[in-house]
Amino acid sequence: MKIPKLLILIFLVVFLFRLYFSFQTTYLSDDTSYLNLRNMDYVKDNLKPMTYDDLSYGGKQTLASPIFPYFLWMFSLVPFGLKIFPQLIISLIVFIAFFISKMIVNDDKSALFASLLAGFVPLIFNETINKISIYSIAIPLIFFMIYSFLRINENRYKIFFIISSLIICLLDPIFIFLILVFVFYLLLTYTEDIKIRGIEIKSIIIFSIFFIIVNIIILKNAISLYGLDIIYKNIPKSLLLGTFKKIDILALIYHFGYIPLIFGGISAYYGFIKEKSKSIYILSSLAFISLCLVFLNVLGFYAGLMMIGISAAILSSLAINRLYLYLNMTKLSKYNNLFVPMLFLLIFILSIYPSYNVSDRIIADAPISAEINSLLWIKNDSLATDTVLGTIYEGNLISYFTDRKNVFDTSFMFAPDSTQRLVDASIIFTSDYERASSLIKNYNIKYLFLSDKTKSVYGIKDLKYADSKCVEQHEFVYKIVC
Repeated sequence: MKIPKLLILIFLVVFLFRLYFSFQTTYLSDDTSYLNLRNMDYVKDNLKPMTYDDLSYGGKQTLASPIFPYFLWMFSLVPFGLKIFPQLIISLIVFIAFFISKMIVNDDKSALFASLLAGFVPLIFNETINKISIYSIAIPLIFFMIYSFLRINENRYKIFFIISSLIICLLDPIFIFLILVFVFYLLLTYTEDIKIRGIEIKSIIIFSIFFIIVNIIILKNAISLYGLDIIYKNIPKSLLLGTFKKIDILALIYHFGYIPLIFGGISAYYGFIKEKSKSIYILSSLAFISLCLVFLNVLGFYAGLMMIGISAAILSSLAINRLYLYLNMTKLSKYNNLFVPMLFLLIFILSIYPSYNVSDRIIADAPISAEINSLLWIKNDSLATDTVLGTIYEGNLISYFTDRKNVFDTSFMFAPDSTQRLVDASIIFTSDYERASSLIKNYNIKYLFLSDKTKSVYGIKDLKYADSKCVEQHEFVYKIVC
């Protein structure tokens, strides 16, 4: 398939847009990025994935992606590779969106608009800009796998489907939900009496069996410990329930993008009623299953919405195409030349500009130099056996820069008493020293990291016992001395 020059331009705009923000700060914008860096460093030193983390929760068994740290290791071999390659790979979604859209509408103009929408979903920027996220690889790979599946009768796409499926299987166990997507897709096509080729059914069966076997091997220890509750990944219930309590519907729509939400919904409805297209059915299946799993707390809130967002952006190509054809049949056809610039203006206002705002905020969330210097001070001042307490959203950041044990972090699998530690940390940061001291001794805490994020999480300006003779302050760090 010929690649339009305008599509290459869209890719370059998306990629350079992402690079611009990624190089605004030296540090990464979320805690999980530093866990991924620690896993990468472990692979560099030991040539195998980390299975026991000496620093998380004071030391516990861990579950790292079997292959993601190796990707990061390869990226790190190039100067600034960890800044460049994740943004490069996620930017490839514009090509994949274009090719799938072409299968839906067979119209370059509509497919180009869909690729532009897919490149500027604000929610995707929220989760991947200036972050080392597994979704930077997973999102384009999942949609490439879907595209290969839709063309599985062609020999080269059989190979592409096998390779992409293999990588996804080994990337993270969470992507086992794709089995449900394919099963739901088969149910939809069956109920709509759409012919399914034998090779499609065989591919889904082989993919499902392989994925289940691989993940049983990877998760065997976790399954034996948690049983069916493994689907909740040992995340404290307070955090699971808190996700939905904090939802602002208007803000969510803003991050999702108005155009993909409206046009994608219209396209899905129109596709089910008139088009009966396999491409529409499988994208709708991905969106529906993701939404269901988000509400069941099985799939991460933002992870599920990212899948829905890209699916909706691609589906939008159908609504855009039908809108353009409809205008051609009305008295407004004489204004057809305005359709493209008007639609682009809408996308700029409702997708590109919000993506800019989201990216700007994410960069502002990155730790500042003074906070990192405080963590490095801990590393130089402390003993290897000392423990550092910060907010749960900075536990991996603390361990990465101090090389010391944290009390807790967001790596909940195999974590001991994670719910209780959330309660105890709140007491330590918000109570007087008399009440906090017993917990400080219980966790062998030597340093408290009171960053701006910690103050925001606990709604405090300082420790109540900051002036205590048992505490010494060093910038953002409080050292317990008695």
